[in-house]
Parts: sequence; structure tokens; C-alpha cells
Amino acid sequence: MMGLSLRERRLLALAILVAVVASVWLAGVVPILNGFAARQEARDAAIDTLRQNVRAIAAYKETRLKLADLRRMAPSWAVLAASPPAATEQARARVSRAVADSGGVLEALRDQPGRSDLIQLQGDARIDLIGLQTLLRHLEDDHPAGVVSALIVAAPDATTAQHASSLQVRFDVSFSYVPSR
Repeated sequence: MMGLSLRERRLLALAILVAVVASVWLAGVVPILNGFAARQEARDAAIDTLRQNVRAIAAYKETRLKLADLRRMAPSWAVLAASPPAATEQARARVSRAVADSGGVLEALRDQPGRSDLIQLQGDARIDLIGLQTLLRHLEDDHPAGVVSALIVAAPDATTAQHASSLQVRFDVSFSYVPSR
């Protein structure tokens, strides 16, 4: 340092001072400021979670009332039974009754594999056109409501008669199943 001029010593002292201030800033102040920012983000996230939880708690009573309404209305849209086989028998009886009420003859009724909360049946029937319309109305409108997902209609005697007297109908119908309590 003895060979340096006064100006060079002042510049060197200024550079050391800047280095000390920068190291103090980077080593001490920046981590503290980052900690404040991280804690603010955590507080904001906690406030958002709290608001969501308050809304969920406030909606709990309304949700319970909707669930009670849904359970009360279940007989209109689902088969209520103690077990899936009992529900399947109820659905089979309902389909058989709908075909008979429509003036048709049920030739076969088969269970179809599917989800555990859904009863799927496939039926073959002999029925006239007016009866087919009535059958579809009964299956979809009577309680519990069924969903006809496939319908195949054939008129085997259409070539010999002017109007087909009976139609061969294959239909797939599904019913929701809800275990009774």
C-alpha cells in the first residue's frame, strides 16, 4: 500500500467499503427480506384455505338438505332394494309389467353385465307399433325411470301383409340401483 497514491488508496478503500456493504446486503438483508416474502405467501395461502373452508362449512347444511331431498326422491329415479339381486328382480318385474301393459309378449329378458350401481337388462318382445310406443313411454316415464339405450325393431311379416301386425323388438334398458337403508 506504500507505493499507492492517495487517490488509489481512496479508490481501494471505496472498493473495500462497497464489497463489505454488498456482502452484508447479500448475506444478511436479502435472506431476511426473502423470509418476509415467503411468510406472506404462506399467510395468503392460509387465508385462501380458510375462506374455502368457511364456504364449505356454510354450504354443509344446504348440501345435507339436498342429499335428504335426493334420498326422498330416489324411488322416482332408482330401484330401492336391500341387495343387487333383489333390485334386479324388481327391475325384471317392472319391465315384464310394462311389456304386458303395452299389449306385447315378452319372449326373453336377460341380465347384462355392468356397473354395480346400474341394472342393465336386454329384452326381446313381440308387440305392435302402438304398443311399442306405449312400452317406451312406460319404460322411461314410470317410476323408477329406466333408460332405453338400444332399440332394434324388425317386421318379419312386412313382406306378406300391408301393415305389419307384430314387430320383433330387442331393447336394452338400464335402471339405477340404490341400496335401501
